[in-house]
Amino acid sequence: MRIIDNLEPTEAKKAVSLINNYGDDALEMFKEGKSFDEVKKVVEGGLNSYADFSKAISDIGMRSDLTDAQKIRELQKLFESSNYKADINIPSDIQYVKGFDAKGNVIYD
Repeated sequence: MRIIDNLEPTEAKKAVSLINNYGDDALEMFKEGKSFDEVKKVVEGGLNSYADFSKAISDIGMRSDLTDAQKIRELQKLFESSNYKADINIPSDIQYVKGFDAKGNVIYD
């Protein structure tokens, strides 16, 4: 199955553009099942505010295709690649997490 098969036609065109512009980094994120918006924010460094970062955290937290441990790893990757580093709590390990609420927020143990 091709990566673009999982995307809407307009998103597929934009995805191809991101892959052409940013190469393997963008391609790998699409392979992991990330949405166009998630990939764009990471490769274009679009997480420059609390609001942007909070939205990205919620998007990851609400994904039903990932286990809680995978969500934590995705949050850690997001934090490392983000330009925004203030006022953010990212779990260092799954042992500190009970799960995620309906809005995608981390529920700490």
